Amino acid sequence: MTAEPESTRTPVLDPRPEAPSGYLPGRWFSFKAALSGAVFTLRTQPNALIELFAILVVALAGWWLEISRIEWIILGFTIAVIFAVEAVNTAVWLT
Repeated sequence: MTAEPESTRTPVLDPRPEAPSGYLPGRWFSFKAALSGAVFTLRTQPNALIELFAILVVALAGWWLEISRIEWIILGFTIAVIFAVEAVNTAVWLT
């Protein structure tokens, strides 16, 4: 078995680029990474699209039923948890 010449090897990209220094640049870097993950989940997971449609239906029903402020808060928290669990599920299945 012979080793491949250095010029024919496929370069390996660092999956985690170094975050910039400073508070605001670091937050912006984190926000872009989170948004990228959310878009990836929505593009690759059929269940995420179904959940997005269900969330739209539930939000319209909440608006139509004129739910209270605390109910909107609970609904928003529940939606965030659902998307977070879907993202974790996607990450686990891809590793």
